[in-house]
Amino acid sequence: RRSMSELLRRWGVLAGAFLLAYVLDVIPLPDRLALARPAWLALVVIYWSMALPWRLHLGLVWLLGLLLDVLRERSGGTITAGPPSLADGALQALSVRRAADGALRDQP
Repeated sequence: RRSMSELLRRWGVLAGAFLLAYVLDVIPLPDRLALARPAWLALVVIYWSMALPWRLHLGLVWLLGLLLDVLRERSGGTITAGPPSLADGALQALSVRRAADGALRDQP
């Protein structure tokens, strides 16, 4: 059984990063600045998928996208499918990179 402090230590930074991404995604901006707003959730998903691939499961990422749809008051799952696709692409890129690094190390 895990203690609360251990759970906070393991998941606190990850949860904080996603909370910050949600806040930055839903803050109202003037029209000129809104066009230049990055997709914060997508950036955070890509980073954490590559940094801690064992911790960020595709089902969790799908739920994060669904929550962003709800926060933005959009129906039809406009954003829901995006983050899992990004996470899967980041994981595949990471595995290709690791395989390439291993192949380079094995060369004489």
